[in-house]
Amino acid sequence: MVSARHPGTPLLASLDNVGQAGYTSFHAVETHGLDRTEGHDLSALPEQCFEEGAHIGALSQPEEFSIRLA
Repeated sequence: MVSARHPGTPLLASLDNVGQAGYTSFHAVETHGLDRTEGHDLSALPEQCFEEGAHIGALSQPEEFSIRLA
């Protein structure tokens, strides 16, 4: 496995099939906790990030991108 030969190095791969890319992306988000909002101040996010007062968690608005970056 490539990651075993390069410990501590994030790897990036591209996929040509949109369906496969979405499926793999889901696993990457889950594995690395890229959608976790704990410890982030959500109070400044726009209203479209919330439904009935609860954060939706889609992290699709530009104001939410820093959460995934962190």
